[in-house]
Amino acid sequence: HSALHAIAPPLSTAAATRHYVMGGALEAELRAELAAEMSLPADGDPAVPPQDLVVGGCHSLNPIDDPARGHTARSYGVPTTLFRAVDSEDGHVCALRRVDGSLRATGEEVSMVARPWLGVQHPNIVELRGAFVSDEMEEGTPRAFFVHDFCAGAVTLESAIFVRIEAEAPSEAELWSLALQLLSAAFALHSMGMSCRGMEPARILLTGGQRVRLHGSVVLDLTRPDTRPLADQQRDDLASLGRLLVNLACRSPGAASSKALPRSLELMAASCSPDLVHLANTLARGTTMAEVMPLVSARLFDHAIAVQAQADALREAHRANLEASRLARLLIKLGFVNERPELAGDPSWAETGDRYLLQLLRDAIFHQVDADGAPIVNYDHVVSALNKLDVGADQHVLLHGRDERASLMVVSYRDMRSLLERTFAELVAAQQASPLEHAAADGAQGLALGDGGNFNAAMTTLQVRVLPHATDITWSMCTFDAQAADGQTMQQSGAPGRRLASTSRLSMCLLRPLLSQDVTVHTVRAPWPVAVQSESTEVGFSPG
Repeated sequence: HSALHAIAPPLSTAAATRHYVMGGALEAELRAELAAEMSLPADGDPAVPPQDLVVGGCHSLNPIDDPARGHTARSYGVPTTLFRAVDSEDGHVCALRRVDGSLRATGEEVSMVARPWLGVQHPNIVELRGAFVSDEMEEGTPRAFFVHDFCAGAVTLESAIFVRIEAEAPSEAELWSLALQLLSAAFALHSMGMSCRGMEPARILLTGGQRVRLHGSVVLDLTRPDTRPLADQQRDDLASLGRLLVNLACRSPGAASSKALPRSLELMAASCSPDLVHLANTLARGTTMAEVMPLVSARLFDHAIAVQAQADALREAHRANLEASRLARLLIKLGFVNERPELAGDPSWAETGDRYLLQLLRDAIFHQVDADGAPIVNYDHVVSALNKLDVGADQHVLLHGRDERASLMVVSYRDMRSLLERTFAELVAAQQASPLEHAAADGAQGLALGDGGNFNAAMTTLQVRVLPHATDITWSMCTFDAQAADGQTMQQSGAPGRRLASTSRLSMCLLRPLLSQDVTVHTVRAPWPVAVQSESTEVGFSPG
């Protein structure tokens, strides 16, 4: 298969689409993307900046330039360096491109170049998030930076087709898909009075989901500004797309040169349809979007059918995941209740009343045995029973008691769902009870964090150091008052940050901020010792 097929398989039928989405290929693709987002730089790599370096609000920089490409000056006119980084504002991974070389631009110039691109949102264009000038990476040497969306697992078209020796020429179906997607991007930009700045394979990314994306055009507007009339620039966009199709069909970066083009079109005709050859020839010789549209209109129907088939398959996959998430929430609630050691000082809480019936239901779902006493492992039974419990079905279930008489009870799933919701609400209410009462109970039993008990319930003042952009905070069942300067922001389990007033009540006793010297000091008043945890150390704070 060609490299294009390995990354973005053409889905010509609904059956092929469903197999791609539901058969595990999509899941493997998404797992690979997650791994690419979370990968760490190699230890001791001199090209990796210090991990505590923050540039324009981006931290955890890791260079990700393709080593097979060599120098990037061919694409942008000057050398550039691409980093994977984390945006401090939202915690999302982004792509940060630094413009190197002798080019020096002011913040106003960079903002003027970036302003038109900040409003461009298109599925075949990598979105620009921001642009700025900073000397935070090299003090005294300001550089221009461009922040784009990060496309995990993406490779350039140049690397996939022209650099990899084992790569094959794309098929006609793949060439049509690429042509239609790039024409869509060009049509959108041309409609906004802009230019793609060419269709160079080094600036075209192959990403998951059968997607082709144009990247980095805004950088060219800074490094190689084009002062020609817009109509000429837009004709060049289409001409470069035509040359790209010829080069890909022949798998040669020079196949579309002026001397080689006639012979390359003959070679292309041997493996491609006359329609595709005519499109590539028309584009390469210069044309307008109005002249191109009739040449691709018939293929747009096939493309629309493939997109809708993929949407249907994704909807089906999402429905399956939705069912799994419902069952996961149900299992979490059962886990909170079943076999709980105690509640409010009652060690038999989980073994009495409604909770005992929930234990028997758990046994009926997961602990069934056959006539010989061998365990029955039946996934269908478990999923079916949990679904009935989730919707509160009127169907009845037989529960076997644990007592010596092995009593039997018949209850409906509707009644068991009501019992579960009522019991879980009791747990939630206990969590929201007075923190002083919990602190006194923990102190009496020696369960408090830090020094292990033997303290009074008087409020304690501590200093807790928290990163301004901390995104990984572990929350507990405890509650204390946090005092911080007005307007400070703290994150809760990856959710959007909540602003603290001068005194705010939070449910938290463990903080896991990233290691950094740049921290904000918060004053915390707590009725028990609090542990503040980092990646390598844990410090316990006792009252006073």
